[in-house]
Amino acid sequence: MNEWELIKVNETEWKQDKSEIFTLIACCPDGTIRLDVMTTKYEPVISFQGKAENVRKVAVRWLDSRISQKTSDRISCEHSSYIGSELARAELLKDEYVQD
Repeated sequence: MNEWELIKVNETEWKQDKSEIFTLIACCPDGTIRLDVMTTKYEPVISFQGKAENVRKVAVRWLDSRISQKTSDRISCEHSSYIGSELARAELLKDEYVQD
């Protein structure tokens, strides 16, 4: 059996994937969160709106399936986790939210 290990992590650089998408996240007046998926040419692809947790699940599944069909490079785990953390942050901060 493997022994447990603690890895201390210092600041690490962001590594861009080759998915060629970015997201815009906004708080809606009804308290839901909206995620807009855009191409790097600022063209809208699809939008999702609902509770942050549900948007995260559906959007990441959609991104994983759609992007892998269009390019040879899938959305990275780092990119997916970033989107999830930003959705949760938006839901917590509501009107004060500014996407990094």
